[in-house]
Formats: sequence, C-alpha cells, structure tokens
Amino acid sequence: MSWPLARRALGLPPSTGDAAEAGRIVAAARTVELDIPRASLRWHAGHYATDLGGIAALREARALTVPEVEFARHLDGTLPVLSIARRGPTDGPAAPRLLWALASVGAIALSPEPRDAATPARRALVAARYHLRGRMARLERSTFFDVLEVTPAAEEDEIQRAYEQLAARYAPNVLGAYDLADLTDKVAPVWELVEKARAVLIDIAARGRYLDWLRAKLPELRTVWAIDATPARQAADAFARGQRYLGEGDPHRAMSDLAAACRQHPGHPEYETNLAWARYRVEVGAGKDRAATARTERQRVEHLLAGVRPWPRALLAQALLCAADGDSDAARWHLRDALSVDPNLPAAQQLLARLGGR
Repeated sequence: MSWPLARRALGLPPSTGDAAEAGRIVAAARTVELDIPRASLRWHAGHYATDLGGIAALREARALTVPEVEFARHLDGTLPVLSIARRGPTDGPAAPRLLWALASVGAIALSPEPRDAATPARRALVAARYHLRGRMARLERSTFFDVLEVTPAAEEDEIQRAYEQLAARYAPNVLGAYDLADLTDKVAPVWELVEKARAVLIDIAARGRYLDWLRAKLPELRTVWAIDATPARQAADAFARGQRYLGEGDPHRAMSDLAAACRQHPGHPEYETNLAWARYRVEVGAGKDRAATARTERQRVEHLLAGVRPWPRALLAQALLCAADGDSDAARWHLRDALSVDPNLPAAQQLLARLGGR
C-alpha cells in the first residue's frame, strides 16, 4: 500500500503527495472495487492500526465524513485491522476501503506488534503481549511449582497468594480487556495450567502423588522452583540480609548476600533483580558510566521478568533501574504495578512520589 499504487488503482493522475491529494484518494476509495482493499489488507488482518497524525490533517482538510471520523477513533494502535473493520460505525464495505486509503497515504501504520508504548493503552497492551508470550516460553516442560512460582515447601496461604498475583496478570477476564490478536487463543491454555497447578498443590493427597511423579520426571523438565527446602531457606535468609544492607546504603555487602541467594535459588525474580540493582550501584561507585550500566542491568531484568507473576520487590528493582536509565515513564509504570500487588511497599511509594506519580 502506497501513494503510487493507490493512484493507479483509483485512476488518479500523479500529484504532490500532500494533504489535498490524500483527501482525493480517501474520497475516491469510497467507491473503489472492494476486492482491491480486501486483497491489500488480507495479510494485515491481525496487524495493529495506529494513527500517525494523518487523521488530524484529513479532518482539518474536511476530507472525512462524520462516520469516518468516528471510525478513526479506533485507530489508536490497540486494535488489529480485523477487529476495527467489525466495529463500525461505517458499514461493512466502507471499513476496508477507508483503512486501505489511510494506509496508502501514510496516515496510519499497520504493524504485527503494537507500534510503541507511547500511550498508557498501548503500553498496557505491549506488557500483556510481552508477558503472555514470555509465560508460554517459560512454562514449556516446567513443573506445577514453576507455574505458580512457589517451592515444594509452600503452604496453602502462599499458594493462594501466588494464584491471586498470577490472576492479576494472566486471568482471562484481565487479558480479555485487550485485543491480543494472534495471541488470543493462548490465554485459556495458560490460565488452565494455573488452575490445574493450584488444584493439585493445595490438595495434600494430589500433591503427594504429584511429588512422586516429579521425582521420576524431574531430569526431563526445566525448573526454577522445584528445589529442596534447605537451599530455599538459605536463599531467603541471604536475600533478607541483602535487602537490609541495601537499606543501610552498603551495596557491596548487599551484592555479596544477594549473589549468595541467587546461587542457592537461581532464577528467583526478586533475588536476581535486586542483585542487578546492587551490582549497578557497586559498578557505578567504581566509576562505570551510569546510563550504560543501568541499561545493561535493565535489559537483564526485563528478560528475567518476562512471563512471571508480578513480584513487588522485583518490580521495584526494575523501576529503580529504569529511573537510573532516564526512563521515568517506565519506572512509574512498574511502580504502579508493584503497588497494585502490595500497596504498602514504602520504597515504591517514595520513589513514585519523587518521580511525580500518584
């Protein structure tokens, strides 16, 4: 889809490519043979349509009808072409014609992923797709303990808390707020696995049978969470010491204890992210570039947290690294996410206030 192709399809002469010509293309597209836009849009049915600013120019030139202006409100980058075409208020044939014309003149972009996270709605959609895709990859050949992100020593209240945190991010009624396009059919299987894991692990008899099965199958599986009680307890103790040293302003001792926690329980989101924050502070204190170091650690943390449940202290560490990287918007986003899970996290409240959030 481009200006020259649209001109040829509509029988229009070459022109300057300005707003006036864009208006002529939109007007002529209202009666174009329907097979042309349908064929052009077929490969973009699941692509998100984002207004690039061209809608305002067309409105200013009075090139859009009232129904078309209303239709254009859907082009905020959170809906794919197929969903938009079904929403109206234009009639059936008018929707693909208008979308084709707008894409041809560069007024909108069509992309398989949300174009960016420049608006809260797009950021939420990007996060939902990112975590859902990450979760599918993370849980391949995993255990029920990895599904809920608890160790075999977890009691019922911890299992229930994990379930509720997972629900806040992955439950069908939560993800149903977004048009996930090609990922829509992945929501139900992901959540069914959470429900199954919870049902087994809170039932003493079922949990015992599962542990017997797991002992035989564990070499074939990938796991972060199916670890023995002793290293899990030692890791928790080391993490608590590391947190205390961070609070006291001693990142060197904090890094030592947090590294010990990660050795005992590698892959734990809170241990690994807080180690990244302590490492950042130590390296910057040794003279390394703040922005470059923050960006490196931030990338590690983002990869680590893809597809997990929302761990409040992990999100706080992620927000600290985002702020150090100069990305206050992302920092505020992660802080609000942390506080939605734990509203009484003082460090998150204080940092959010400093960053001008509420």
